[in-house]
Amino acid sequence: MLLFVTLLTDSKLAQIPIVSMIATPKDGVVPAVVTLAVGGFLYHQLSSTPIARPQQFSTIDHSQATAQNGAVYQDLKGLDNAPNFTLRDKLVQTVKEFPEKPFLGHRPIDADGNAGPYTWQTYGQCYERIECIASGLAHEKMLEPTADGNTFLCIYMKNRPEWVLAQYSAYYLGGTIVPIYDTLGPNATSFILNQTLASTIVCTTAEVNNVLSKAKAVPTLKNIVLCDVSVINNELQTKASELGIKLSTILDIEATGRQNKQEAVDISPSSVAILMYTSGTTGNPKGALLTHANINAVRIANHARVEIGEALEMLNKHPTTLSYLPLAHIAEQTLQASLIHKAGGIGFYQGDPLKILDDIQALRPTIFASVPRLLNRIYDKVMEAALSAGGFKTWLFMKALTTKVSNLQSGYPTHALYDRLVFSKLRAKLGLDQCKLFFVGAAPLSPAVLSFFRVMLNCMCLEIYGQTEACGCVTMTDHRDLIAGTVGSPLASAELKLVSVPDMGYNVTDTVHGEGNQAIAVCGRGEVCIRGPSLFLGYFKKPEMTAEVMDKDGWVHSGDIGVWTTDGRLKIVDRKKNLFKLSQGEYVAPEKVENVIQSSTLVAAAFVYGDSLRSSLVAVIVPDESAITNLAATLNLSGTIADWCKSPKINERILQDIVRVSKAEGLFGFETVRAIHLEPVPFSVDNGLTTPTFKLKRHAATKIYAGEIDLLVDCFIINSHRLLLLALTNIHPLIILKQTQKVDLDLNGLIESPKITLMDQLQKAVREFPEKPFLGHRPVDANGDAGPYIWQTYAQCYERIQNIASGLAHEKMLEPTVDGNNTIIVPIYDTLGSNATAFILNQTLTSTIVCTTAEVKNLLEKATGVPTLKNIVLCDVSVINNELQTKASIKLSTILEIELTGRQHKQEEVNISPNSIALLMYTSGTTGNPKGVLLTHNNVSAVPIANHSRLVIKEGYCVLNHHPIVISYLPLAHVAEQVLHVSTINKAGAIGFYQGDPLKIIDDIRALRPTFLSVPRLLNRIYDKVIEAELAAGGYQARLFTTALNTKIKNLKDGNTTHDLYDQLVFSKIRAKLGLDRCEVFYTGAAPLSPAVLSFFRVMLNCLCIESYGQTEACGAITMTDHRE
Repeated sequence: MLLFVTLLTDSKLAQIPIVSMIATPKDGVVPAVVTLAVGGFLYHQLSSTPIARPQQFSTIDHSQATAQNGAVYQDLKGLDNAPNFTLRDKLVQTVKEFPEKPFLGHRPIDADGNAGPYTWQTYGQCYERIECIASGLAHEKMLEPTADGNTFLCIYMKNRPEWVLAQYSAYYLGGTIVPIYDTLGPNATSFILNQTLASTIVCTTAEVNNVLSKAKAVPTLKNIVLCDVSVINNELQTKASELGIKLSTILDIEATGRQNKQEAVDISPSSVAILMYTSGTTGNPKGALLTHANINAVRIANHARVEIGEALEMLNKHPTTLSYLPLAHIAEQTLQASLIHKAGGIGFYQGDPLKILDDIQALRPTIFASVPRLLNRIYDKVMEAALSAGGFKTWLFMKALTTKVSNLQSGYPTHALYDRLVFSKLRAKLGLDQCKLFFVGAAPLSPAVLSFFRVMLNCMCLEIYGQTEACGCVTMTDHRDLIAGTVGSPLASAELKLVSVPDMGYNVTDTVHGEGNQAIAVCGRGEVCIRGPSLFLGYFKKPEMTAEVMDKDGWVHSGDIGVWTTDGRLKIVDRKKNLFKLSQGEYVAPEKVENVIQSSTLVAAAFVYGDSLRSSLVAVIVPDESAITNLAATLNLSGTIADWCKSPKINERILQDIVRVSKAEGLFGFETVRAIHLEPVPFSVDNGLTTPTFKLKRHAATKIYAGEIDLLVDCFIINSHRLLLLALTNIHPLIILKQTQKVDLDLNGLIESPKITLMDQLQKAVREFPEKPFLGHRPVDANGDAGPYIWQTYAQCYERIQNIASGLAHEKMLEPTVDGNNTIIVPIYDTLGSNATAFILNQTLTSTIVCTTAEVKNLLEKATGVPTLKNIVLCDVSVINNELQTKASIKLSTILEIELTGRQHKQEEVNISPNSIALLMYTSGTTGNPKGVLLTHNNVSAVPIANHSRLVIKEGYCVLNHHPIVISYLPLAHVAEQVLHVSTINKAGAIGFYQGDPLKIIDDIRALRPTFLSVPRLLNRIYDKVIEAELAAGGYQARLFTTALNTKIKNLKDGNTTHDLYDQLVFSKIRAKLGLDRCEVFYTGAAPLSPAVLSFFRVMLNCLCIESYGQTEACGAITMTDHRE
């Protein structure tokens, strides 16, 4: 069966057969496959040798390192000297040695638009044409020195054989080429032609009208040479003549040169080979001067890194590559220099991006270079096709993929069984079955996608990093480095160092990068700086711009923020400049886009975000207050600006206007924002988003809006939740697990009264585990950012409890009431009702209340109506301000003062009985005042004991026995949280408290990573967000998630709770993202939960998911589901 992948761009479709796998197994096939798998595994283990990974990938020189400048990193073999030959020298040498080898290939197109097989011109034929074209240009005086002494030939067209012929014709005459391409900007062509004073441009009929439209503004332009026609039509010729432009075909020029041969002009390695223009951040593009020596230095360094094993063998046997990356970019130029050096064949694509895969299949290249945008598309389509097959085929593909990706970590890039059974077929369908060398660059590639291509291609897959100013490549991954996520170590053509950027918090002395689970050990962080023989001479006619990027010591400052791994590899983590590159390799200047967006009458301020792993921009928008008010009125929306910012209708209308002004101002498609988050609060100095001069603090905005950005980036592709209806109910389970035998629920009878107090249980934990962490919180800094949890041990907390109790006793704050009640905990909370606090205080005759400054104002207002209230103890301040102290008619103390008093006046512990009242727990009355439920120590202790017996999943093992960690955010004024705390203390567990902000609970869970979670109210919200995010990803990712979810839910009915493949591939990642990767028990109650939501959490968490029912009067839980149910 063939699975078809559809590549979609606009309305065009190109159907490419991608995956051909074995038929769905019938009787007898599964045992055969199992036998084959076992045999393949054994063969693989016996025949494969893991690739030995070096301990260090770079040579490191610390001799000149300072607090500001990091150590210098070089290739393990050191830094090369500048080469002493030109690009033309290498071509001439290859022509002499291999004149009959194929050089430039293309696919002839017939009358119906169908491309035939590649036809080739040999090295000898091409060089003869180069001599003739160059001689013709010279004879027609089309390549004369300009007024400022330069010899420039502009080339403006897509990749084709004539591009290379024109390039080397310029070198034959001692000239320099100047590539021009559309995405430099609408005015870039005329700017470049005027700055260079060039008289001749080589192009095709696709570009000629654009060139002619600018001719009046370019007085030096005299000649246009067309490469795709043999005869120029009269209309076009007349139009050009009226503008004073001479039109010629390259065939005319070649014929002229054949009759008027010229000698080659001498050039040196230090001569400028390419004046390569790159996008300016806001204004005109800037031209980087790259010499022959620069380009050759990179080519030599590249070969030194890759000439090993099968890659070396391939390079020595006439390699081939597909030329489709723009020759106006340096990456393609260095690739072609490598092919010429090895007498390789360069096959050109048809010029249509939709047909690149067809061209690959026709050429079957041995070297393939690409960019993340194309690779992501191939990856998505292959995965989608594999997953849509369903059943055994999908299982086989995913098992093969996950096995090989896992093996990469151990140094095994091949697999005897899966390479033959799955990936060889896939490579053949893609046309990459001959590929031995695979490069990716221009923008970072997701580690998952790079690992996929390593697994699938089974060849040397390398990631490169660099920039035009360094000839495109300064680092490259090593073939022995199979762990994706870095851009490798320096090549021999450049040395690198990091320079501290303290304003952004990056320093060369840093030893850690990232936070929490994402933290890695590093050897410094800072701006990446480059020096070596591959560096450009500077920017053409822009010495001031050159000085901005190149310092006096010859270091080019890249603007990228990098970190060195401990084994000498570079990882790019940020940008210093307000300029970023999208996944397709296009640079975006956010200020330029923001200025355009802010021309919309609906927008007051904008923060535009993009990164190199994605192809589209998103933005945070502060709407104009008056404009959004008027818009809300037209849409009949009531409420405030905060309400309107949450409205999908408002969001849609503002985004539509942003797209409108973007088009009107001439922004490219990649510069157009595709999704927005509306922010009602203006950016300001007070909220840390602007400087005192009102400039946007981009780094701070990225951090503050990280969550919103993630949602926009993940969800802009999908505009509704309806994808959930696409559940793949017809897909068979991928793995049929052994069915567990049905069991009846255990009936152990009623437990006896525990006869133990809550204090007894705490003291037992203190005696047995004094150093175990008990109570934790997250300190919040001056900017409102929470740090990691810090902990007080059981011993420390118990000492504080003794001191606080002694202080309360010494200050007579816990005396028996007039009706004889001794010390009872009486929780109070706001939702009991507006008059509940006064009612409870009067009913209990309480003299002391413990609270924080958030509650004290409310208490003081009620104090006059509560004659027994004498003391308020504040827990969140160390000093009480004078105004508050004066206002209070009762005594205010801090808990620290009470604790200090108690430390000086220790009291003996008072004995209490298990039948003593532990909690007077008030619950809402249906009408009127709340009612107080009297719960004893016995009551509260009985429920955790019963809970624990239910959680014994096998003899002698309870999941709570290993120091459980819980997050405390449900109100301690409710019995459910009290029982949870008692359960945790009973097992010497740790209780981490949330920040007090419900919106930050998920962040707190991620920071804590609890092993026991009780979440009755959050579940629906988490469920909705997870489902929405996963489905919004679209394509194969949404299909994979839906398949995994449906399969595991279906398996629950058969008693199967786990799934080897989907747990690893899907749900483990979701758990980690939520901070629930360590969760062993998941507990829900307080209100009924939808069966669908509970099943989702059982599937996702892969742990005990328990639902309970009860009420305050029964200490919160009287029934609980069984783990076997």
